[in-house]
Amino acid sequence: MRFNTVLSAIIIVIILPVTQLSLADETAIGTMAEIMINLKHFPSESDKQRLQAIADSSERSEAEIVVAIAITNFKHQAAAADNEKLNAIVADETTPAELRDLAAVIVSTNHSPSASNIAKLESIIPKN
Repeated sequence: MRFNTVLSAIIIVIILPVTQLSLADETAIGTMAEIMINLKHFPSESDKQRLQAIADSSERSEAEIVVAIAITNFKHQAAAADNEKLNAIVADETTPAELRDLAAVIVSTNHSPSASNIAKLESIIPKN
């Protein structure tokens, strides 16, 4: 009995941080997808603050930071310099599929996302 309790505690200590990191990544990508769904020509000031928090986090991957900055810089369409970086993310198969999809949507968006891109973005947002 005591062995099972100790073993359970060890498993929780090992698995919990990995699970939290995974949920944090989903939340950042989901937040960026949500911002893109509601985007009308450019992100709002509150959206820019949320994106800046993602970009400033030491827990974010380089690709997540690039995407957050690209959305922050979005004015009717992605900036040319951001498009190059976003296209590199789309082409990198080691990048998570949700992040590649998000980058592809940003590149193809003009003023606001299309209905098909909104559907793709909605599929990225974690379901509670």
